Amino acid sequence: MKTILCLRNALLFSALLLFISGCATRVISLKEDKDIHLQEDEGYLLLAVDTSIDLNKIFITGEKNIMLTEQDLEAGTNYILINLPAGNYEFEKINLNSYWRLTLKQDIWDFQVKSNAISYIGHFKFKNFFSGFTTKLALENKSTDALEFMEEKFPKILATKAMIYGRVEQDRFFELVAREAAK
Repeated sequence: MKTILCLRNALLFSALLLFISGCATRVISLKEDKDIHLQEDEGYLLLAVDTSIDLNKIFITGEKNIMLTEQDLEAGTNYILINLPAGNYEFEKINLNSYWRLTLKQDIWDFQVKSNAISYIGHFKFKNFFSGFTTKLALENKSTDALEFMEEKFPKILATKAMIYGRVEQDRFFELVAREAAK
């Protein structure tokens, strides 16, 4: 009987360790215009969250599983700039509060963070209508707004890193702006 209890406890402990290792890391957007020393395989992720209500959490999976928290997800438009390991990522789910969640399992939510660059992935639009019965989700490309934000709030980081569009669709806007600035 003792052996069965010990085995059961060992299995529970192993399952708990596996669960903890798969958890997402809480991240908070950068607030200071100070270019941190990125590792060789790291880059910046730039995302705008435009929401009609306060959101609780957004989970993103990839090279590093992260969780954006309520500190960056208040109603309105909030830009989020964080450093992450380079690689492929996807939006996994949104927690509206402690009870309501939306799972996002489509390829349209995929993006990439490039090494030693600022990967802008779009404006994540979350609009809630009719007391939560209707929701509109979209990831829109507003490259001009993103560039203006970086020029205004993070010019030192922008001066040392190229800005790129981190989605599958082609967008050469940042490349054209950089070419014009070099003339």
